[in-house]
Amino acid sequence: MAGGHLVRIPTKSKYGWISDSYSRSFQPGDDYMTRANVLHLTPFDFLTMEAETNASASTSEITQGWGGLIRVNAGKGGNISATGDLYQTSTWESDSTSYFNDWSDDFKYIVPLDTGIQSREGLSSFQYSLNPIPVGMKLNTTLEYQAYEELSWFQENRWYSDLSFPIELKGTSMTLTISPGYRRDLSQVVYPENYTGFGDDLNTLFGTLGTQFPMTHYIPFYEIVGHNNLDDFVRTTGSVDEAEYNPEMYLSISRMTGSSLMDLFVPSAIDVSMGREYYKKQDSSYIQNDWSFQLRQSAVNVLGAWGQYPVFDFYATDEWSSSVQLVLTGDEMWTPEMEELVYQNYITLAGEKNWEFVVDNRYTKNWEDDYIQDDFQLILRWQEGEREYIQFPFVNYLIMKPNHMEHEEKLIFTGYFDKEDSENTSFNTILRHQSKLVITGLGSIAGWMSLGMGGEEDLFRSGFELGLELEMKF
Repeated sequence: MAGGHLVRIPTKSKYGWISDSYSRSFQPGDDYMTRANVLHLTPFDFLTMEAETNASASTSEITQGWGGLIRVNAGKGGNISATGDLYQTSTWESDSTSYFNDWSDDFKYIVPLDTGIQSREGLSSFQYSLNPIPVGMKLNTTLEYQAYEELSWFQENRWYSDLSFPIELKGTSMTLTISPGYRRDLSQVVYPENYTGFGDDLNTLFGTLGTQFPMTHYIPFYEIVGHNNLDDFVRTTGSVDEAEYNPEMYLSISRMTGSSLMDLFVPSAIDVSMGREYYKKQDSSYIQNDWSFQLRQSAVNVLGAWGQYPVFDFYATDEWSSSVQLVLTGDEMWTPEMEELVYQNYITLAGEKNWEFVVDNRYTKNWEDDYIQDDFQLILRWQEGEREYIQFPFVNYLIMKPNHMEHEEKLIFTGYFDKEDSENTSFNTILRHQSKLVITGLGSIAGWMSLGMGGEEDLFRSGFELGLELEMKF
């Protein structure tokens, strides 16, 4: 037995509303509760403000949440938004009596519980975007933490910032967007002395973050290309038990893609980045330089019957995308070594309305750990025509509802080949068929069968799976 409600006052208003929602079940051993109160304000067309408190509980655990947002829409000029959320998870014991008594009693969860606390979490973000006319600006900053207990209570802090300046260059046949940018990512682990509530968490967050805050302790660009920077980083980590810092400068060049033959072969985007990893845990520390180069390609509706160049008439539309990424790392900035090469491609061919064929592949070559990995999929989906009714076999029973059959054939191969240790080498191959009867307005019945085989070193295994699934809509 369960019940719930949602009340919104007023139901329609351009200036805002307030709402109360609640649901509760009364099943011994499987009790649950959810509640939320939201205040939504739009005093002006360009300004949105919202505050919310919520809680959800089941079995023996409850999670409480408090959040807010402010959003300013400046139209063509850009947008500004800021959000903040706090969460707490605690032990919970259901004490349900009746629906309306529980609804009024559970307003106590607007205030944080002070016993049985298992974890707390804080999330905040600030975003600003200025449209490129022709030069724009994008800023995305997040500040968050997690505090919980394993062997002892500890807290993880993280600050992230990404600043870029997109430049739009319009030509007669092509529009290019060039986006130089700079990212910083700092994370810390600390074992605080005081951890009784959100106040202690925030004191730990801002206190320890202040000892390493990149805006005041590290110099942009020099922190990536400078020499002997590790000692400067270690000196700022005296108040934390573990710290990692990753500054990165990058350049992205992209163009609008379409349905020309050029789109099949010419990259639609180029991404280049150069960064540095700083890490310190207890008495160990290291520094590593990273380079990344990526080419991306995409095209749609090129060669099919509905494409720009209708060479093949056995299918209607197509989609082509691929990417190749090379990652280099090293202790020395200007003499990096190849670490990893990743190649991905995705192709979709689709009929006018009733079938689709997909090829999806990801190939990875890693020089640092000396392995090759490949993940490959072939998928064929097709749908039969709609029928006005269905008659079940062996029983004289009709369902006078429109219905149709959907089928899917799938081949999956995954392989991991370790050149240093053959014991880690493995492969898996799966063949899978699924058929689904979809009945409009009622639901569906699906059945599937899978055959698989795989192995690693001297071990070979095979197996099969049969399944049946019924979905009903009310």
